[in-house]
Amino acid sequence: MKEALKFSEWAFWIDADAIFRDLATPLLPLVETLARPSNAEAVYSGEVRGDPWELHQDRWINAGAFAMKRTPWVASLLDRLHGYGARDQPGGPSASDQWAANRFREDAAFKDAFARKAVVVPNGHFNALGQRGDDAFVAHF
Repeated sequence: MKEALKFSEWAFWIDADAIFRDLATPLLPLVETLARPSNAEAVYSGEVRGDPWELHQDRWINAGAFAMKRTPWVASLLDRLHGYGARDQPGGPSASDQWAANRFREDAAFKDAFARKAVVVPNGHFNALGQRGDDAFVAHF
């Protein structure tokens, strides 16, 4: 992700077990639209309850597809996530990036900054985990 951000304002991650379903929607305008309401620098998806633009502490981030903007805060976030993700977590190495994102969001030292600079949008916006609806931008299996 850090390498990709050297060449682009935004970078988008998609897991190997996910596929793009909506090839007609351009990726960059979609990400910018999702980030715009809160001027977010990172866009994750997850289970959302209530207002989709309000960060709920009980919302679980799904790191199967996410976008990050080239900013100093994102560079710091990626360094911190790498440290969290290096831990051996239940579920094996593939679970560590997701665990790291959720752990970082709850870390008292970074919780406020994460709430201001990241947005967690409903799964169906670009990471429809286990869903096969025709309107899913990305289907994640």
